[in-house]
Amino acid sequence: MAWYSADYLNRQSITIAGTADGAQTNYQLKLTVYKGNGASSGAVVYLKTHCKD
Repeated sequence: MAWYSADYLNRQSITIAGTADGAQTNYQLKLTVYKGNGASSGAVVYLKTHCKD
């Protein structure tokens, strides 16, 4: 996937599995984002110290 910049030091891959062949477009994805510490998994993302107020 070439959409991101190599300058992004903190990124997480999320796999989206579709039933149609080819690229999936206009796909909604619900993410639950927490500012604190925790273990990111699937659609749950913990930012830890990688964000500002």
